[in-house]
Amino acid sequence: MKFLFEGQKFNLDESFIKEEISRLTDENTGKINKVGYFKNRENDIYIIFPKSFSNDKEFISNQLSHDKQGKAILLYKTLRRYASINQNASNEIISNIKEEHNTFLDIILSIIKFHNQHPHMYLTTKVIEKNRGKRVLWSKTIKKSNPIINKKDILYIDALKQNNKLVNEDILFTLFYSVLYSIKKKFNFAISLSEGLPILKGHQFNKLEKKALKILNTIKHNYYSDNQRRIVQLLIFYFQIEENSRSKEGSHEYLLTSSFNLLFEKIVDEIISDKESVLNLKKQIDNKELDHVYYDQSFFSKRNTIFVGDSKYYIGESIGTMDSSSKYKQYNYIKNVIDIFVLKKASKYFKKNNIILRDETFEWYELLPNFFVFSTTEKNSKLNNLNQFFWKTDEKPIEKTHFQNRIFDRDSQYIFSFKLNLDYAMKIFTQNVSSHQKKEFRHIIRESIKKFLQEKYDFYIVVDKLKFPNILNSNFKTFNGKFITTDKSDYIIVLDKELHKDSEKILKILRDHKCDLNNFKLI
Repeated sequence: MKFLFEGQKFNLDESFIKEEISRLTDENTGKINKVGYFKNRENDIYIIFPKSFSNDKEFISNQLSHDKQGKAILLYKTLRRYASINQNASNEIISNIKEEHNTFLDIILSIIKFHNQHPHMYLTTKVIEKNRGKRVLWSKTIKKSNPIINKKDILYIDALKQNNKLVNEDILFTLFYSVLYSIKKKFNFAISLSEGLPILKGHQFNKLEKKALKILNTIKHNYYSDNQRRIVQLLIFYFQIEENSRSKEGSHEYLLTSSFNLLFEKIVDEIISDKESVLNLKKQIDNKELDHVYYDQSFFSKRNTIFVGDSKYYIGESIGTMDSSSKYKQYNYIKNVIDIFVLKKASKYFKKNNIILRDETFEWYELLPNFFVFSTTEKNSKLNNLNQFFWKTDEKPIEKTHFQNRIFDRDSQYIFSFKLNLDYAMKIFTQNVSSHQKKEFRHIIRESIKKFLQEKYDFYIVVDKLKFPNILNSNFKTFNGKFITTDKSDYIIVLDKELHKDSEKILKILRDHKCDLNNFKLI
């Protein structure tokens, strides 16, 4: 298995024909502009990593690393699943592989998986065979058969038993373990092969390989064991491709994308979004589309609010380095969601899920958490569990406001940033994200934002709910954007700790009216 990287200058010494090179590279720069899997006509397997991995110098330099190999297989499986759920997205996936078709790499991985699931199959079979006491008629075999001679062993493909049947197990095991050994050597897979297994190597394996399909087709009907039948099936698939590669019509396979950013977006969407919110809110009034959207509990009541996210694949991107247009679009997404609520607040989606984003009586706007998810190949070693792979960055969130100290104003927004480990994201994507995993990711987002709010603001609940409306009538402009009502008709006042003078003005008005407050704890 050979490894390339998106953005890498293509090496013309590689075993490719012109048509294949053009499929992988930009015709102007000669650089690889795809990510994915490619098998050429000589059955060499290439995995093209996204450019995010090219930042890791140790990862790049170690061509034979089993860690790199594991990431390569994970990337391949991610692309396979992405292609299966985006069959109409021909502009995102470039492939000649049908969904139901097994690629050469699929077959290799299946052979290895079968071996790992049955590591002692050969020994077990030999013990059973010994107990049965079956013998080979060697005098007859030697007269009628040509052996394959290895350094230590002589293998008679046509060995005969007393009942005149082929010694099928010996032939089948020799083919199976010889193929495993060949895969291990050619593609550097970490395959454990114990001593004593019937393995042919080098020239002797090449000689056997040319006869393999004929042998398998001869003996395949002699098996009743599910395991043996499975081995025959896998070996036939494998040798069919090997035989095809020796012909002039040898085929190539490719599963590529030039839009890995869209694949990353799809992964993040599966991790955090909910289908109902996507259906109702993803497509916006101005024809823009949200990357990620879901509803979760408000910080101030038992109602729900909307969480909006945007994924950024390219490594090195951060809130501090991104262009202003990306930030502006993210602000605008929140405004658009509020507009959809104003227009469709009576819809089943908002009512059923207890979502209120704007109150007409008191003119407050619910806080809608807004965030970016940045791809990374790093892990956060300071944290445990899922937080190692997904965490809020230390960057200060982007703050946008028209009026200070008005958290419940439509124009007051924060945009937070999180990092997501790409390996972990691909792993759970290939395994199908569970509802429990979604909850864990959302919990990290919610708790991280909650912590920020607790550090920045003071929260109060009005004790005398009957007095407060009268105070509002005469001081509405002063209080506007600083309070929200709950589902229990409580009044929650939120004041910026840093804006002491403005906050003290609110508190003084309440003291003058003898309107008591208690501290409020965010939900």
